[in-house]
Amino acid sequence: ARSGLRPSADLAPFMPALARLVPEWTDVGSPAADTSALVLAEGLLRLLSSLARPEAPAMLVVEDLQWCDQDTVAVLEYLADHLEQTRCVVVTTLRDGEPGPGADLAASLMRRRVASEIALRTLARPDLELLARLCTPDTDIPQEALIAVIERSEGIPFLVEELVAMAATEGWDAITTAVPGTVTSTVAVR
Repeated sequence: ARSGLRPSADLAPFMPALARLVPEWTDVGSPAADTSALVLAEGLLRLLSSLARPEAPAMLVVEDLQWCDQDTVAVLEYLADHLEQTRCVVVTTLRDGEPGPGADLAASLMRRRVASEIALRTLARPDLELLARLCTPDTDIPQEALIAVIERSEGIPFLVEELVAMAATEGWDAITTAVPGTVTSTVAVR
């Protein structure tokens, strides 16, 4: 959306609400328009439906559902109730053991059988090595640095990527002692 996608004129009544998600769309519609969660949910449903093609369904990804607010819960409940007859899918991520509205929503949607859970495990050592090497395709990772990445990441892909990215700017020795700034800021947000 930020790279030039403009919804069709049919979505004009929903643009002020959709602008909550894509601020670049604020110039369309009246400033006093309804931007409630219900209007946003219907706007998202129509937007996704307009983008879907028979060969390529539309997908909305919502990360870190454990931190969602009540408006997000309302929008996702609405979408779950209305997506069945569309070529659209919503994918969310949710951390195990994180209580809150997102976990409650996920449990409710699974009980109603409008959502499915795909539990992800940490990566095994060969997969961690492959990921680390793919993060630096033009650079050989020293064996001791690769071992440090594997041990420090504890199988978590995000940590592998961030450790290798940090090493690219600070040197391979940094992997054994430093914590990437992106990781500390992510933890601080929690």
